[in-house]
Amino acid sequence: MTFAPIQAINGNHVQHGTDAGLYVEFYLEAIKDEESSLKEGRPIFRDVEFIKIIPVGDKHTVVCRPVKKFDDHQSPSDANRWPKQYAAFKNKQTQVNDGTPVEEWPILTKSQAMMFKSVNVHTVEQLAAVSDTNLNNLGMGAREYREKAKAYIENAKGGSGVLALQEENKFFKEQIEALKNQIAALSENSEKPKRGRQQKTEE
Repeated sequence: MTFAPIQAINGNHVQHGTDAGLYVEFYLEAIKDEESSLKEGRPIFRDVEFIKIIPVGDKHTVVCRPVKKFDDHQSPSDANRWPKQYAAFKNKQTQVNDGTPVEEWPILTKSQAMMFKSVNVHTVEQLAAVSDTNLNNLGMGAREYREKAKAYIENAKGGSGVLALQEENKFFKEQIEALKNQIAALSENSEKPKRGRQQKTEE
């Protein structure tokens, strides 16, 4: 099967290993099947899975190409590289990046969050990964917010152990409370026969 030439915006390529700084979206593109069209004497189009890759914060670089279907020694398939986005695409759901949405980051106002999203910075993790080259596209104070994003992520990592310990303590407290209730219930049930025997003796 032969397809018409694929046009990539700017002809740019995105290097593997910088996924944290990428906005990725899968979609279907109707591509003309030149071989079948010639054979049938009419235009024949096929739905082909495509991927759109945009470096976050970059308004000008967009890579659109067919989805890579198979793993090889150089890089994994696109579905394995971005499994969450691909699964959402197959299920016709909104494709989102892993991480903390910028609108959920308390230090940003709603307008600031919307401004970042307008240049494809949808998560705090993506903001932290914006390159120096693309910082200018994010507006005034972008460098400061990028550093704050990095600090936020590092602090969150440090606090993950504390959070896990708190959850573990909560679990044990609930278990202890449940055991206390069971013991109290057993104690109450054991007292009932004794009271019954005492009443019969008095009669």
